[in-house]
Amino acid sequence: MTITMDEKGMIKIPDKIREELCLKAGEIFEIKTEGKKITLLPSIKPEDFIERMEGKLKS
Repeated sequence: MTITMDEKGMIKIPDKIREELCLKAGEIFEIKTEGKKITLLPSIKPEDFIERMEGKLKS
């Protein structure tokens, strides 16, 4: 999958990925780089993440 960065440096996380990970507007992320690799990690408490995933499994 490819995405495009705009002139402000913003990228849009595709809808499918946001749905799979139960991400919402205003979500805070940690960003890490390793060489030329960029990693975004949702910055939420583990118990909140588990609760979201359990809710997704029930739907």
